Amino acid sequence: EDLQTAKGLNASAMYELFGHISSAAETGWDFSSRWMHDYLDLQSLSTKDIVPVDLNSILYMNEVTLAQLHSNSNQTMASYYRTAAQSRVKAIMAVFWDANRYQWFDYDLALKAH
Repeated sequence: EDLQTAKGLNASAMYELFGHISSAAETGWDFSSRWMHDYLDLQSLSTKDIVPVDLNSILYMNEVTLAQLHSNSNQTMASYYRTAAQSRVKAIMAVFWDANRYQWFDYDLALKAH
């Protein structure tokens, strides 16, 4: 099936597409249209270029949780995770938030856009 999807591509483009396909498979979202520039064309898969807002939200909550867990036993680590969480939430707001649409979106590194 992947070879059929890559049909007509040169070797470099095929290699790049296979990288996007394997990255999509690892996400757990499989081949969601969220990873494609054209949701009808699997060759437009751009998984490696997408910075997902949901993953960063999960990482933020993990950092908050780790800071809380360390707060009674290791203040150095608690501070480390608190700082990481604060940095991440600033980045989430700066990168993923679209003030015009009042919504968070994934960020596409290749397109430099939501």
